[in-house]
Amino acid sequence: MANEAELKPAEGGGTVPEGDGWFVLNAKDARWYYTDGRAAHCDLEGDTDFPQLGINVVVLGPGEPMAMYHWEADQEDFLVLSGEGLLIVEGEERPLRAWDLVHCPPETKHAIIGAGETRMRQMFMTGLSASIGLVPAAISTGIGAQVQQPLACVIVGGMFLSPICSLLIIPTLARIFMPDVPRTVAPLPPAALPEGV
Repeated sequence: MANEAELKPAEGGGTVPEGDGWFVLNAKDARWYYTDGRAAHCDLEGDTDFPQLGINVVVLGPGEPMAMYHWEADQEDFLVLSGEGLLIVEGEERPLRAWDLVHCPPETKHAIIGAGETRMRQMFMTGLSASIGLVPAAISTGIGAQVQQPLACVIVGGMFLSPICSLLIIPTLARIFMPDVPRTVAPLPPAALPEGV
């Protein structure tokens, strides 16, 4: 049985989870990093990175880059929650708007820049070696494939479908079937976010 991770105050403000285990942490209560001219990053993982799936919330102001033009060894996915941005991918430009999902396979060169008049909020997810390492087992046809394939397909499929369900399907169903439930907003830690976030 998984234990609950303890939430503790972080240096510089905000709250972070400590240790392994499940937890619930509102992004507004989490530790945020911000430097003038750069994106604001929400630290949902604390001091220990999640071993299978990394997730961050990033807020970009007009003209602010998410990062320099780069590539990662693992896939990365970016979901624009609000605002507008500009994706530069493999030397091409694409405009981004709310609810656009950007998928970058491993080694895809990319950068995102805030491009609207208001801040752009995005979430990016990185699937690490746990799911990618099982792809060969999911598509294998050799000896033992009858045992490996179903299990690998379930794990790989779950790793990719879980964020979609958590970010899109469940909130949509909650708004449809529970419209009268009051929504609370937790206060921000002092100076955690730039103005207008």
